[in-house]
Amino acid sequence: MGQSKSNSQKRIVVVSDSMPPWNFGGKEERIRLFQQDHASVDNTEIIYCTMRWWKDDKNVVNHVALTKLHPMYTKKNRRSISQALIFALGCFKVARLRPDIIEADQIPIFPVFTLKLVAILTGAKLSVTCHEYWSHHTWGEYLGNTSLGRLAVFIEKRALGLADSLVAVSVETAQLLKQNAKWAEKVSLIPNEIDRHAIDQAQTSLPSSELLFVGRFIESKKIDTLLRALAILNKNGTNLKLTLVGDGPDSTNLFVLIKELELEANVICYGFLPNSSDVYGLMKKCQIFISPSIREGFGFAVLEAWYAGATVVISGHLDNLTHKSLKNAENIIIVDEDTPQAYAEVITRELSRKNGEPAIGHLRSIPSFANSYRDNWDLIDKRDPA
Repeated sequence: MGQSKSNSQKRIVVVSDSMPPWNFGGKEERIRLFQQDHASVDNTEIIYCTMRWWKDDKNVVNHVALTKLHPMYTKKNRRSISQALIFALGCFKVARLRPDIIEADQIPIFPVFTLKLVAILTGAKLSVTCHEYWSHHTWGEYLGNTSLGRLAVFIEKRALGLADSLVAVSVETAQLLKQNAKWAEKVSLIPNEIDRHAIDQAQTSLPSSELLFVGRFIESKKIDTLLRALAILNKNGTNLKLTLVGDGPDSTNLFVLIKELELEANVICYGFLPNSSDVYGLMKKCQIFISPSIREGFGFAVLEAWYAGATVVISGHLDNLTHKSLKNAENIIIVDEDTPQAYAEVITRELSRKNGEPAIGHLRSIPSFANSYRDNWDLIDKRDPA
């Protein structure tokens, strides 16, 4: 894939260990929308580098596999360090592509070190998209060890400090990054966007339920809290149905919990829905969209459901940046206490209210990802090396 390019053409190499349509989540949705827009970037060739998610290279265009497909999560539902290191080693292959700009994802952090070496060897500039920026306390909670949390902060700071540009996906993440005075000038805000046209047009024949959750099945999403809240409501005589859309490493534990709480008749689990119209259609049909997640850099599903007209219930946890950007929005309910009882009470209160037609969320106009990134690439191209 080390083919020549025209002198007038800029080659951008986008690097992420996870890509749509093979995996889903916040960063994958951001990449999908970027891919949707990238045709508008003139005189630019874009190559996507990831793990080998596909079986046949003939069916894949402008994608390069840097490593074999390795599990991204451990049995403890944490990101795999071995997978991150293997992918980091695979990132040396990016040098063969002769990039002008390397657009890397912050997650997992180790590849950033490799890609900086590649950037030095090839004369490319390195831009890193940052979804979140955690404190040592948050890292310690995630890793289960305070000392490991401090080490993780040290490694992440060294990695991000190597970038020529840091792209924040939200105002809150940009503010956290800019607290490091050395980074302030190289932080750019390119906010996450949602596919409003697709939501407007969406319809689904799938049955609806009063409650809806959409997202990855991982521990920090606190789906178990939502299930326990549903069990409390059922015990009190409020018979509701909850629809779960998604998949992830915590799936088995959640299915066991559903059985333990005797919620088999109350929970519909669709798994991953490949047709986004079904997901958006369910958002339009539900009465309450609930995201008890305690850790979010943005929260695509929350914004999509709010725009679709659902009443949205989210956690007020300190590490959930979504509630900070939507705290003054209509039909957004923030739960300050992350307990099943607190969610049960909020659900009861919101369902008892008499609502008319759903109030569609209004969003400001945001330039396309592709044009925003193009402007950022032009800017860092003119800067002195980091």
